[in-house]
Amino acid sequence: IGLLAAIRRPMEIAARWLVLASVVTATWALVAAFKYYVPGEIVLNWFELLRSVAWYAFVLHLYRRSSGPWHGRAKLFLALGWSYLILVLIIPAQSIGSAWLAVSLWAVEFVLRFALPISLILLLENLYLTVPSDARWHLNLLCIALGSIFTFDLILYTDTILFGRISTSLFDAYRDWE
Repeated sequence: IGLLAAIRRPMEIAARWLVLASVVTATWALVAAFKYYVPGEIVLNWFELLRSVAWYAFVLHLYRRSSGPWHGRAKLFLALGWSYLILVLIIPAQSIGSAWLAVSLWAVEFVLRFALPISLILLLENLYLTVPSDARWHLNLLCIALGSIFTFDLILYTDTILFGRISTSLFDAYRDWE
């Protein structure tokens, strides 16, 4: 879909966001496929978070287009998006620096992994509800696909928080799915 959006001329802003999210997702999938050849798990983790932020930005753009000018809820989602992007950009610093910094950034990364799917699912819901009912069928597949991906992320990290460890069966299903 990203390739089809990339070759369409003139390219709208929404198509650019879609292409960006698709390229980041494809890069994440390539890194996951070659994870045994990539040094360290940090690269895969970083691309996973960047993938989520890219889709968040795409859905946020669609939401802003459907809801009109920046009102209170849209500003909240925008602020969350910027904070997620900033946090994702500082996550690679986890591999350098002191042990305190590494532990602190690991905690931030874990909270980010838990909060990002929740925010994206809420944003998808708000997008779906702000679109006129006769045009919602345009969003059905997008909402189902992204909702499924990020619901699984939410289940994985909720299970991790509840039991204090990553479930090997959920994690293996997640990694095999990649």
